[in-house]
Amino acid sequence: SKVEMTNLSNNKKMTYTRLEKDKVTYKVRRVIDADHDVDDIFGGAFKVRARLGSNIGDYTEVKLVETDKIFHLRIEVVEKTILNIKDVGNFHAMKVVIKPLNLKKEEVFKGLLELDRDVTIYLEEKTKTPLLISSTVPFGFVRPRITVLLQKWEMVEGFEPRPVTEEELKEFSEKK
Repeated sequence: SKVEMTNLSNNKKMTYTRLEKDKVTYKVRRVIDADHDVDDIFGGAFKVRARLGSNIGDYTEVKLVETDKIFHLRIEVVEKTILNIKDVGNFHAMKVVIKPLNLKKEEVFKGLLELDRDVTIYLEEKTKTPLLISSTVPFGFVRPRITVLLQKWEMVEGFEPRPVTEEELKEFSEKK
């Protein structure tokens, strides 16, 4: 799939297409009228990464398209911790919550990637790289919890996480 955005003065058209089985042809799935400040999921993720602070209470807002509805979302830092990911390392992490701001009573924001509403997200504090995403996934009448965990961190110059010192790790362990 790909998204093409066309600016027409202050209005934007978002055209969602899907690559067909022939791996050459794209088919238009839908066209959405959107204001200039509305993004798809990927554009919104980059805006959050660039704008979100790293202190508890810091937040940023984005407008994202989910299917054909535009959601105005607030992403807020609600917790800071040291997160240990086995075989990868210790990270300064911040838990963020996603709050839809423009829901009507009958509307439901399904969260990112069609996950349930109770999504848990931990981001690395400096780079805002997702370390852990966890949610229940609607599957008939069963709601299994799925967790996506960072498997490997390859260092890129200028995009390194803030290292956790031995002293910070010791203090954190004593608080538990």
